Amino acid sequence: MSATVSITSACTPRPAAATSWTSEWVVFEIPAVILAQFMVACAFATRAMRISFDQIPERYEKVALTLGCNRAKAFWLVVMPQAKLGIVAAGTLAWARALGEFGPILVFAGSTRMRTEVLPTSVYLEIQAGNLKGALAVSLIMIVAAAAVLASSPIAARQRTVRQPEVNMNEQIPLISTRSMGPLRVVHLPRVWLKVRLAGKGLLAEGYRAGEGGMDGMLFEALGIDADAAIAFLKESEPDYLSFEAWVKENAGDGCLTPESINAFNETILTTLKPEPWCSEMLESLGLPKGEWLASDLNDQEDWRDFHLTLLDA
Repeated sequence: MSATVSITSACTPRPAAATSWTSEWVVFEIPAVILAQFMVACAFATRAMRISFDQIPERYEKVALTLGCNRAKAFWLVVMPQAKLGIVAAGTLAWARALGEFGPILVFAGSTRMRTEVLPTSVYLEIQAGNLKGALAVSLIMIVAAAAVLASSPIAARQRTVRQPEVNMNEQIPLISTRSMGPLRVVHLPRVWLKVRLAGKGLLAEGYRAGEGGMDGMLFEALGIDADAAIAFLKESEPDYLSFEAWVKENAGDGCLTPESINAFNETILTTLKPEPWCSEMLESLGLPKGEWLASDLNDQEDWRDFHLTLLDA
């Protein structure tokens, strides 16, 4: 009787689905393990990445479009660099979820020793074989791996904060460039005049210097003028620019306004590179490739971007 059943089974043609390539190369094979883990874990990664992308201001991408980027270039050069740590965190969480996957793998790939065996199914096989010590050892490995992922994920997800200009129509962006000059032919002097005048009225946008440090400090030092005195004059007297230049002539140090001194200062200012880490931070926020930039040129780029953003949100 058993021989008859065996002959009948052998002669009965197998269904087409059973002989398809999926049955031969996917089901109960290593690709089935990968596919089952991916289908379950991708939902976790998608949710985490969506949160990361939602936190990126859309206006950065709009600015990149106005500066000549197409949508694909704006995405890769502006959006992706800001979301990269969120993507890493999403991948880490997805990997941790896939590490503990059991049900779909058992159904779709089975639990064949040394073939489709993964850590969760290994625990199952050890318990089936009565090897509780082996099951406990594998479980401890999974716990340690999960703890390591949970400890590292918040670190990876903590993205560096890039200065994002807050739009306030009562504040103004100083659009006079460092390269601008008046009758004295001193670069950066008109820009300092504008910034300090705006600051005196509470109108200077957040993040801009107003006569102290940076190029502002270099200017007053080269002119031999006390920075506090110049700032006090601009805020109290509220002069126009030509009146401010007249005050500079009266208060400049000896030999500081000779053509040679002015040309030397102008060359120093206009050839100064933006220092790190400010250069990298500004380039990333502007969506520009990394490299060396003149401080005056990069400041102009940031001014134009910030001014454009105030118009977008006006």
